[in-house]
Amino acid sequence: MHLRFLGSVNLIRFIALIFFIYLISSCSSDEAILEEQQEQAEDPTINPEDRLPQVLVNTNGGTIVDEPKIPALMTISEQGIVTYDGNIGIEIRGASSQMFPKKSYGVETWDANNEDINVSLLGLPEEEDWVFYAPYSDKSLLRNILIYDLSRDIGRYASRSLFVELSINEAFKGVYVFMEKLKRDSQRIDINKLSSDEVSGEDLTGGYILKIDKTAGSNLGEGYNNQNSFSSAYAPPDATTGQEIYFLYEYPDAEDITPEQKVYISTYISDFEDALSSDNFADPDTGYAAYI
Repeated sequence: MHLRFLGSVNLIRFIALIFFIYLISSCSSDEAILEEQQEQAEDPTINPEDRLPQVLVNTNGGTIVDEPKIPALMTISEQGIVTYDGNIGIEIRGASSQMFPKKSYGVETWDANNEDINVSLLGLPEEEDWVFYAPYSDKSLLRNILIYDLSRDIGRYASRSLFVELSINEAFKGVYVFMEKLKRDSQRIDINKLSSDEVSGEDLTGGYILKIDKTAGSNLGEGYNNQNSFSSAYAPPDATTGQEIYFLYEYPDAEDITPEQKVYISTYISDFEDALSSDNFADPDTGYAAYI
């Protein structure tokens, strides 16, 4: 019995040691990856034409926060050649992802007066709103960029995106996904402009942009409410008690969308969901295909 007890104690100590080593390695792995990326970025043996595009941001001592955007300078080099050198506004992007040590950033290209200006960056169509996405929870770095590429390959718009290396105030931040911010635009989500006076007939049909997301940014009120969203009649698969799906108004946003427009788009989505969940969901005339 005594020997068996000692064996159990040793086993517990061994398991505790392994767990401690795991914790230490997990905590240091992200730092080690970043250090390795920085060493590669600074490696003089790598030819400029073989590097990812290099993005340098200088805030001139300013601290980047989650709204408002602060002024900064941005330089982009491709294959050792500077392709952009100008003013930007930059802020931290995201909601729960802001707790990650590697932050995502929202960027606007600005002119000398800090006014929005459309420019082409890294060969993408001209616009003013851009994103530096930090795929911190995706260690492959590939998930979003892969599915976006597949979507465009089948003819459905998704944000054009590419890998870059980002440094802020001379501190290397790692590999980022540079991408287009989703918005209504002829080169992005190409839908009709919807004005507040378009509340009947063909005009009322949109375009609209909805999103399923956390409530953040310019949404009105606390949490999900009638001002900023509407709910689905269908709970998520395997939902626990009380779970619901909410559609947030993105375009027009919660401050601009009219009551008539809210009724139209919420009814359209409800009819689509009913068709999708019906026994005749595959019918080309009465199934979901009639709504897309």
